[in-house]
Amino acid sequence: MRDLRPRLHAMPPRNWMNDPNGLVWHDGWYHLFYQHNPYQPTWGSIHWGHLRSRDLLCWEELPFALIPDTAAGEEHCFSGNIVMVAGKPALFYTSIGPDHDAHAHAEQWLAHGSPDLVDWQRDPRNPILSVADNGDLAVLEWRDPFVWQEDGRFCMVLGGTLDNQGCVLIYTSDDLIHWSSPQILYRTSRFRGCECPNYFALSQTANEPAVANADTQLLPDGDIRLLLYSPYDNVHAVLGRQTGDNRFDVMREFNLDEGGAGAFYAANTLLSPDGRRLMFGWISDAARGQLTDDASRGLDWNGLQSFPREIKWLDGRLLIRPVGELAGLRQMLVEPQQMQSMSSGQPPLPERMAAGQPDRFAGDQWFWRAGPAWEFLLTDPGAAPSFELILTNDASENATLNYDAATGRIDLDRSGSSTAVEVDKTARSLQLDQPLQSLQIFYDNSVLEIFVNDQVCLTARVYPLAAAYDRILWIPQMVGRASGHASGCACVQNNGSGSRADISETSVWNLDLPAGGELDVQAD
Repeated sequence: MRDLRPRLHAMPPRNWMNDPNGLVWHDGWYHLFYQHNPYQPTWGSIHWGHLRSRDLLCWEELPFALIPDTAAGEEHCFSGNIVMVAGKPALFYTSIGPDHDAHAHAEQWLAHGSPDLVDWQRDPRNPILSVADNGDLAVLEWRDPFVWQEDGRFCMVLGGTLDNQGCVLIYTSDDLIHWSSPQILYRTSRFRGCECPNYFALSQTANEPAVANADTQLLPDGDIRLLLYSPYDNVHAVLGRQTGDNRFDVMREFNLDEGGAGAFYAANTLLSPDGRRLMFGWISDAARGQLTDDASRGLDWNGLQSFPREIKWLDGRLLIRPVGELAGLRQMLVEPQQMQSMSSGQPPLPERMAAGQPDRFAGDQWFWRAGPAWEFLLTDPGAAPSFELILTNDASENATLNYDAATGRIDLDRSGSSTAVEVDKTARSLQLDQPLQSLQIFYDNSVLEIFVNDQVCLTARVYPLAAAYDRILWIPQMVGRASGHASGCACVQNNGSGSRADISETSVWNLDLPAGGELDVQAD
């Protein structure tokens, strides 16, 4: 089996990774802590691993930040975050052990870090919060503190389940040790739990008046905030307004990524030094199923972090897009080649085309021959009619992205994505609320991250066994005037104008780490 391991995403050299934790920028470094089992590529014995980067591209592995304190009855160090207090790092996390189990008796612990965030010492006053501090609120699955400083005090949100409904509680403190009784910030009957909550303000400058959002409702003045949580399903986002009494008035709810809990989960955020709100999410290998590689150590890893994304509030809309730093991965612009039809005596696709497959490709079809990691970018609305985008290799393994301009629907077909029978090949889809204006796709060996209109995201895993998807085929289609459905045709009509797809508005780059950017693994 070939090596399916992604090369460009943040991940440990081997074994298990899940939630991003403690994201923080400090003293010239981005720090990414994460849930980690250092002993095997499955969940268990959860530590806090630690990576850092100066550019969000090349990551250096550092010693474990937290190891379960077995002498104190601790089995796992669950998720949390870090807040900087007068330049000193304070780390909050959920401690799990036999006497404080995850379901009903979790505890919130505090650790203090060295100036370089490498060495950590637990506070002797732990637990900082226990379930008894919730009073009459019988909250279960209570975990994943997110702490920040605001208006001279500290605030914390924790997720959980209350009366079989998902909830997020908010607490306040003057000293990080003594916390107020909780208030219910948010509650939902749609989900049974709210893991990994993040809660933060969205800035809108004074010269940007409130405008209509995607639901054509006028956004009110006030403290606009975003609540993120993971409900054992797609990461959920809640847009709302906070009043002075910590009340959160919900205005709109939506999925942050349509890849599902098995693709993008446990989203966590930080502020960059230039004020951007950056986000990482855990990309699981759950879709790998029982796929194994006994002949090598090729599958001794499980899980990775998404490429960092920026969340921005602009003109009354929430934008989610890959960070600009990712342009530093671009190594070479790949030249497009125009396809020829079967009638010309040349196969319409590269060698993968099966004999006897119908000839539906002629004229304005293009393909790029790329490497094992690449970026595809379509930027001009006029160049985006209905189309198919086929990602394939020499061995007939392929994933297909279909866009129907008439319905605004994008479908990712993974049914032929791998010759392995063990992997998940179910389709995923996106529904747009406006015409497609931009499409950006990152592919890294077995990971797809898809961004549409800087607003809609879809993350997916694919496991082609013979070779990476090194061929990208763009096949525009005509939008039928009568039926409104796309049909395979080389002549492209865009909004009835009869204009053809403009290949100059698409770009493909081969991606790789900057020179010398391989993971710097510290000695054991």
